[in-house]
Amino acid sequence: MQTETIVATKNCTVCATEFTITDKDLEFYKKVSPSFNGEKIEIPTPTQCPKCRERRRLSFRNERKLYKRKCDFSGKEIISIYSPDKPHKVYDQKNWRSDQRDALEYGRDFDFSKTFSEQFNALFIEVPQSAFLNLRNENSEYNNFISDCKNCYYCYDIIDTEDTLYSTRIKKIQDCVDNFDIVQSNNSYQCIVGDNLRKCYFTYHCQDCNDSQF
Repeated sequence: MQTETIVATKNCTVCATEFTITDKDLEFYKKVSPSFNGEKIEIPTPTQCPKCRERRRLSFRNERKLYKRKCDFSGKEIISIYSPDKPHKVYDQKNWRSDQRDALEYGRDFDFSKTFSEQFNALFIEVPQSAFLNLRNENSEYNNFISDCKNCYYCYDIIDTEDTLYSTRIKKIQDCVDNFDIVQSNNSYQCIVGDNLRKCYFTYHCQDCNDSQF
């Protein structure tokens, strides 16, 4: 097993926690550093600790908050993961997936007088975003990242599910409420990580269970 050598110690600029930079870190940053016109632009070492960097990355992603806003293409009211005060262009799924716009019109040359982050942010705001991901569902508008579901409400990352509320990461579920990461189950409440559950309540990491609690 390869060992890593600590080459620097820093304090996080956000939480002040001490963290280290290793030789393997430097090797990775050098490997992924881009080149422009034959000149390699080295990526600097982090100023934030791993936990704060993770929080920063995850803050970019929204799964569990939904808002009502106007579609910037049609003007109709839609449900979206982007709140009305956000500057992004947001289209409902039908318009976003259609051929009614030319994606090439958003192309632009890289401006070396500006930072990559500045230009990426400007591009991200200009290019239309899909309101959310909701495919082939019936009576299940107020959800995100779901497909092939019926009569579901406020669920996220679910597939082939019916009559279910307030659940995340579930598949082939029926008549369930407030569950996380369960599959092929029904009539269950507040279960975490389960498979083939029937009438289970407040269970954790269970499989092939019937009429079970705690």
